[in-house]
Amino acid sequence: MLATLVIATLYFAKPLTAPNERVLSRGSRISDPTIHTWAGSFVWDVTDTTISAQDTETDAGGSATLEAGLGHTILIRFGELNRVVGAHRQIVGATLELSQSGGDKPVLRHVARLVVPWGEGPLTPLSALLRRPSKAVIAGNATVGPARGAASWRFRESGEAAIPWQQAGAQGREDGAPIPDAVAETLGDKVSITGLANAAQFQLEHPDQNYGFAIQFDNNVDFFSSQAATRRPTLRLTTEPSPNDGGADLSVQAINVISKGETEEYTAIVKNVGDRTAEPFSFSWAKRGVDDQHAQSTSRLKPGEATEFHLTLPSRNLAVARFNRLTFKIIPGGPDACPANNAVDTFIGAKPIDVSVNDVAGTNFLGSTSVTDWVQAQFRYWNETVAPQSRYSFATEGVTGRVALGVMSTTPGTGADTIHMTVSAADLSDISQGFQRQISLLAGAPDLGKFSNMATREDLFPDLTGGGDTRYEGSIASQITFPYEPVKSALMDRSPVEATYLLSATAVATLNALSDGKPQPTRPKTLLVRASDLMGRPLSQVSLEIRAMTPAGTVAPEAPVLARTDATGVALVPSLPDVDMLEIKANANDATETTYLKRWQLVDAASRGNSLVAIMDIRFNLPLSAVDLATDLSDNRSVTDRAGRFPAQLQSLVTVGSIQGVEMGANKEDWIEIDLRRDRTLSEVTLTVGKVAPWSEFDIFGYGTGQTIADGITLASERDVRWTIRNRAKSVGGLSTIVYRVAPTRIRYVRLVNRSHGGGSLVGVQVHPAKQGS
Repeated sequence: MLATLVIATLYFAKPLTAPNERVLSRGSRISDPTIHTWAGSFVWDVTDTTISAQDTETDAGGSATLEAGLGHTILIRFGELNRVVGAHRQIVGATLELSQSGGDKPVLRHVARLVVPWGEGPLTPLSALLRRPSKAVIAGNATVGPARGAASWRFRESGEAAIPWQQAGAQGREDGAPIPDAVAETLGDKVSITGLANAAQFQLEHPDQNYGFAIQFDNNVDFFSSQAATRRPTLRLTTEPSPNDGGADLSVQAINVISKGETEEYTAIVKNVGDRTAEPFSFSWAKRGVDDQHAQSTSRLKPGEATEFHLTLPSRNLAVARFNRLTFKIIPGGPDACPANNAVDTFIGAKPIDVSVNDVAGTNFLGSTSVTDWVQAQFRYWNETVAPQSRYSFATEGVTGRVALGVMSTTPGTGADTIHMTVSAADLSDISQGFQRQISLLAGAPDLGKFSNMATREDLFPDLTGGGDTRYEGSIASQITFPYEPVKSALMDRSPVEATYLLSATAVATLNALSDGKPQPTRPKTLLVRASDLMGRPLSQVSLEIRAMTPAGTVAPEAPVLARTDATGVALVPSLPDVDMLEIKANANDATETTYLKRWQLVDAASRGNSLVAIMDIRFNLPLSAVDLATDLSDNRSVTDRAGRFPAQLQSLVTVGSIQGVEMGANKEDWIEIDLRRDRTLSEVTLTVGKVAPWSEFDIFGYGTGQTIADGITLASERDVRWTIRNRAKSVGGLSTIVYRVAPTRIRYVRLVNRSHGGGSLVGVQVHPAKQGS
């Protein structure tokens, strides 16, 4: 039975429609959609760019479009094919889909499977766009050109020690293997290129040689790139089971390195992990995709036998590890059960990490039965996905350093700098979250997960260590800080940003400082706090009390730092303690609210260019007027909803003491409304929820007598109710209460409107007025 897998965009992802059918790609899901804070739930390793004969001295990897036409070549690569397809399946159909953003009707000229590596180049943050020189300036300045390692018309990797294409534009025989079966069909604004199955199968079997495709068109046309917000390139794969009869399986288990001063000696270990004797094989070493040595081995390895090969190189011929890829690969001379383990990459200057893991029986997602192959796949994922795809405005190519497998042991180890894993057969089927976390920590990333919990607020978009922020902020001015909590934000609502859950901004800044031998990132010298309520309205003349928190999560005994906001809600905070966590209390209108400021938030701000002064937006759930908590304006009032249910079905929502949950409509724009009988000045709305949460996103509206909902105003907005329940709600007896403070507003009708897809449940609603005279 055929199975179709799609490498697509997050925005067009569809649910599974049949066994073995998935929608996958950069930013799209490949696992349980309920698990949204694990990077491995998505595919991120998709890269593309345009190289142009008319613009040979710039790189375009950060562009949201791909330009086609005479004198242009589109380069595109889809990584992670092995974990997408899985073991013992083969590709029998492959279609590349591009969505047109402008230009003529596309006419395909040529498609090739690239046989050499190339660099996508950096993203283009807003700050770079604002200071980008003109083409005339670039042409007249020899020091301006493509970013280091980026592909251009002349070079597949530009900059220091640049590597040219054999023929400009990636058109040489040693650049790519033509795909004669490739044909294009156009339907509307979508171009589908079919006939890529053999090429995709080769990339599946040889992940070390998956360099993607080079595509040329005869006429001028633009397509959306993988950096576009929507309609990203799609690779559609059709697979079927492949025979698995066992046999010999030659595996490159590791490349070990010993430094000898001016030189380094590399030792590649090849082992037969199959169940039959392997025939002699050839092997080669390659630096940055260029073969350095090629030879023949006469060994016939029996099952379990291994042999070694050596290479001596000068120490660190390039300063940055990511440019120093060293590959050892073999070409079996006879049948080989799993080609995907026939090569291993390392990086000159990579940080070695030892691994202690049990020798579990089972087939991994490469199709191999060797646990070492699975471990190497974990390192490949970190080097090819985690490091380069954790990109920010100040780190447009992600992490510059790389890691490598050091000493591998299948017996329990004791070393502090060792990954210790107990692996089950089920773990072998994918990338391991725990393994990636340990690699990140041993590479030098800070453990931000220690500060992400319900006591001090969970981080919304955590990285592999469990904390921090993984949203790409390059499209936002550096002076603007992201909302830390799920609150209404005009900026974020208009310009949503994508989180990867890979490495956070603070982790990347820390790792790159380590790689470059620079001091660790620090906080801004001066801090301004802009205090506002949950809707973003400034809290003027509010007293702030800031205390350091200890690693144990308690408040430090030192005296607090005191500050007071001005008429615009801004306060200058002097002499801020340099600790990992700060507690901030604000007082207004007989209420006190507590929130937290984490050191990584300050490091993020400084890394984005705010090292001297940073303005941090802090939200407090404070009322703008005193609240009369003794009065419930909704008590026993009439309730209606969009579905037109009978009042008796909804009345428990406004019945004091009720613990009965009321089902909420599952469609976007469904609503529930309470009539307060006459106009009153509101100050607070409280929701009571049980085990089933309400809508994940909703707005609370209010409007007066003689008005309609079109005249209503937004009293409060909820952007992630489950987070709010865990982090803001008060829980008693299995019920939780969520409080929404609102600006004093005279209304009669209170309406909750669903802004998400899916239903929920609500136990009760209370509406409290402002105190008289407040």
